[in-house]
Amino acid sequence: MENITWSDGIGSRGRNPFLLFVRGDEAIVFHGQNIPGVVVVRGTDYTKNGKWSHTTYRLELASGIRHIAGRDGWETGRFVEGLASAVGCKTPDTWADTATALGISVPSAMELLRSWRPKAAEKLDEVE
Repeated sequence: MENITWSDGIGSRGRNPFLLFVRGDEAIVFHGQNIPGVVVVRGTDYTKNGKWSHTTYRLELASGIRHIAGRDGWETGRFVEGLASAVGCKTPDTWADTATALGISVPSAMELLRSWRPKAAEKLDEVE
């Protein structure tokens, strides 16, 4: 089991943070609560600071769970740019590139983004 700390605070330029957990061929979005078989929230600390208020989470990951933490991209503000920064690859332009960056299959990447980030999915659909 791995322990991590993650903050949901926004970044400069209003860039939204994200935390994804990857279990096999499934990517799961963290929404601040326990996810059975994936992650347990061991504690939280809230910092009140107007626009910059945020919660810091102390998390315990289940065995075999990978995590991807990042913020939307600096230049474009898009998720795929932030994903590239988080995993250390070039910005994904296609569904296949995005799935590779996430470490899951294309159908799983499509399912994730269509439900969680529909505008990101639309942009990838335009390329295809």
